[in-house]
Amino acid sequence: DIAARLLQIDRDFDYGETQSTWWWQAGLLHLADLPRPRVKLQNAATALMTITAMQSQLPVPQAAIHQGLLEVNVPGRFQEIDCQCPVILDVAHNPQACSWLAEQLAMQLVAGKTVMIIGLAESNTIAPTLSPLLESIDTWVAVPLSGRPSHSITKIEQELRALGVKNCYTSNNLADALQAVLEHVTALDRIVVSGSFSAVQEAMQFLGDRTHGG
Repeated sequence: DIAARLLQIDRDFDYGETQSTWWWQAGLLHLADLPRPRVKLQNAATALMTITAMQSQLPVPQAAIHQGLLEVNVPGRFQEIDCQCPVILDVAHNPQACSWLAEQLAMQLVAGKTVMIIGLAESNTIAPTLSPLLESIDTWVAVPLSGRPSHSITKIEQELRALGVKNCYTSNNLADALQAVLEHVTALDRIVVSGSFSAVQEAMQFLGDRTHGG
């Protein structure tokens, strides 16, 4: 209706991965050796198409594109907070998002253990959602969500054990779980809080209060 120009991925622009970088292409324009951002590459590729389409009105040099890819950060999407060990906050709550989270964890291996604190809304399936993360997590802690219907911690534990998980525990609330895990980790470990926007919000509040002495 407004004669907008439609630019579609896999038709007007494309992207691909190498071992440590990625590339982007639109027509004759090709950008290679791009740094991996902490967002999905499909989203980054779409942002690059937007920048390219607007270059005549809003020029962005290639150096700024590289810097932007290195620094881009979406709160709650593989957001890292420094505590006794790194704490990763990610709102992944479906199989696709959990697969992406598993890829990010695999690219940033740690010498110690990875502990997952997980809460899932009733509207999300448990086994299909969490299966992509099984190889990435050493210990699981199931928690309920605050302020919305969520799967019981017993049900999450049962389904994880049915998937072959041995190190699985439960906690009656996320703050207690996070506090307990922080007391037992070393600097070589990492903690991941995931499964819901609600879980990430609770973790942000807890970590913020803890940092400021609340």
